[in-house]
Amino acid sequence: MKVGHVLRIVGALVLLVAGLVHLDLYFGGYRSAGSVPSFGRAIFLNAIAFGIVAVAVATRQDWPVRVAGIAVSVATLAAFTYTHNGRTFLGFQGTGLDPSPQALVALLAEIAAIVLLAATFIPGVAERDESSGIAVLAGAGAITAIVFVALGLYWADKYETTTVVGAPTSVAIANFRFSPDALTVSEGATVTWTNNDAVDHSIVAADQAFSSDSLDRGATFQFTFEAAGVYPYRCGIHPEMTGTVTVTD
Repeated sequence: MKVGHVLRIVGALVLLVAGLVHLDLYFGGYRSAGSVPSFGRAIFLNAIAFGIVAVAVATRQDWPVRVAGIAVSVATLAAFTYTHNGRTFLGFQGTGLDPSPQALVALLAEIAAIVLLAATFIPGVAERDESSGIAVLAGAGAITAIVFVALGLYWADKYETTTVVGAPTSVAIANFRFSPDALTVSEGATVTWTNNDAVDHSIVAADQAFSSDSLDRGATFQFTFEAAGVYPYRCGIHPEMTGTVTVTD
């Protein structure tokens, strides 16, 4: 098999991996991330874009197709870097390589796609490649669509969450929201936060009166409020998520 063809096929595969990671993130809670609905839609559309471009790159040698593969990877890397360095995009702000391991897998896949597809523009390599026929394009598109739909249905069921609160001193974390986001309790009450998302969250009081470690799915954090007052807090990983506990005497 020709070198240019191999580089292009492997580049298409890592683009597909990046798309599936973003589809996983969408159903894992990111559909509700950010303070505006557009962020969740952007995650879903990004996943679809990766899938479409992956099919095109796998079957077509044309240079605009390979440029599109590089462009979608660069744009996604830029958005990740922007939102994970103290900046907000579409109401969302992240930290570090969160969520793990999806963030790292996606980053490595996108970087690999850029390097592999850029290599196909080397004159000697580009000459040793050719496009596939329409039948191959249709087959690759059908297989990719089946994979996306099947995994989408699986993740939608796997990550199904609920915002039902079990007790008047309980706060559920689901769909990137605290529910209820405003809770009133009496002095001496112990409040329990439960993470029902597939993504890690944490609890950090604005005045540093209490804070939790990173909470994975199903984990809880408790704090006993001994003094009356208003206690605003946020998620230490996703600061756009905020809540308030009001303590009465």
